[in-house]
Formats: sequence, C-alpha cells, structure tokens
Amino acid sequence: MGDFARIGTEKALPQLKRLDGFEGSLALATRRSGEIATVTIWESEEALRTTEGPSYWLRAFSAGGEVTGLDRYEVVSSEAWRARP
Repeated sequence: MGDFARIGTEKALPQLKRLDGFEGSLALATRRSGEIATVTIWESEEALRTTEGPSYWLRAFSAGGEVTGLDRYEVVSSEAWRARP
C-alpha cells in the first residue's frame, strides 16, 4: 500500500493533472485484502473518453500489478468536504 500511495502521489497524479478535463481522484484501499480502487473524476464524459488512452497507461503503471477491471459511472450527487484537524 505504501508503494502504491507513493507512486500514485509522485508519478501518476502529476501526469493526470496534465490531462485536460481532470478534476480529481480518490484512492481507496482495503488493507486486509490488499485491494485498491482508484476513482478519477472528469469534468465531462467527453473529457473522460478523450483521455482514455493516456489514462490506461497511467492505470497500468500505478497498479504495479494487474488492473482487474474498469467501470465508468456518472456522478449523480456530490458534496465537497474537508477533514478537520
């Protein structure tokens, strides 16, 4: 998990930020099983589709292993929040 987080933060995230339409990401992990899910957020479906080629290589590189699936979802509700100190 530590290597994934480091690679994601130092390598993949800066590359994602360069892609037009990228708006953010989440990395979710289950430490017990070692499963990791990454969610990327795009300004539109068009932006998502336009960046699928470069995004594929970033997913493969960041995983450091096997990418077992890819699903696309539409955001139907969203709320921003901040962690409190």
